[in-house]
Amino acid sequence: MRSTFALLCCCVPLVGCATASPMLAPGRVLRDGKVVVDVGSAYSAPVWSPALSDAQSSGDTDAVLRAAVTHGATPPGVMSYVAGRGGFGHGAEGSLALIGRSARLGVRREFYSSAGVTFTAGVAGRFALNAGPYQSAAASLTVDRSQLYGGELTAVLGYSRRDIYDLWLGLRGGYLYNDAGLSVTSPGSTAPATYSLGAHRLEVGLTAGMRIAFGRFGAAVELETVFAYGAGTLTGATSTSTQQAAALSLVPAGALSYQF
Repeated sequence: MRSTFALLCCCVPLVGCATASPMLAPGRVLRDGKVVVDVGSAYSAPVWSPALSDAQSSGDTDAVLRAAVTHGATPPGVMSYVAGRGGFGHGAEGSLALIGRSARLGVRREFYSSAGVTFTAGVAGRFALNAGPYQSAAASLTVDRSQLYGGELTAVLGYSRRDIYDLWLGLRGGYLYNDAGLSVTSPGSTAPATYSLGAHRLEVGLTAGMRIAFGRFGAAVELETVFAYGAGTLTGATSTSTQQAAALSLVPAGALSYQF
């Protein structure tokens, strides 16, 4: 019952266009019957993205469409983070997180634990169904609708000291498919051109984090470096094109937590 309550607390409307996948959880899993609720935020900051730089500086339609392949569904910016984790016993836990406009549902298991050192691995599904328009990577690009599906695998090596603090390093690999409708306003144009996008996005992320506990309360900070490669097909009124782009982003995140 407590697990169900905590996970349902996550199902609240969130503000923020960007989306990422911060872990914000120690390497060790929760014990059977324990529940933790996290509330925080993250910031997706591209540090290398030629397509996005071209789109923001020139507004050229081709550059904007290339940027949409990697950033249409995951634009830079601040996102909210609300999550719940519950221990199932047998070294396993489940989680539900709402991150910006997307949701992540996952499970992970502890495979090694000795002298405070823990290794866990897990799998999660990610999805988002956005009906309303929102401003995306470039000023001239609007995402009119977006459906996002995918998943990820994670591996985390952590160190815990008497339930007081946790340190962890994590590796994440993921795949996302984005089916979206776009509107692009070209320089000097009075009416936007519309496109349908079907894009594949591959992600690899390396994470380092720390959590400190104060009784039932805790605070966690994390920094993830994410490399993404996208390839997509864009269909307009009179043409179809294939675009590819790559990007490197830093995603700092933080959250406050309460354990039931």
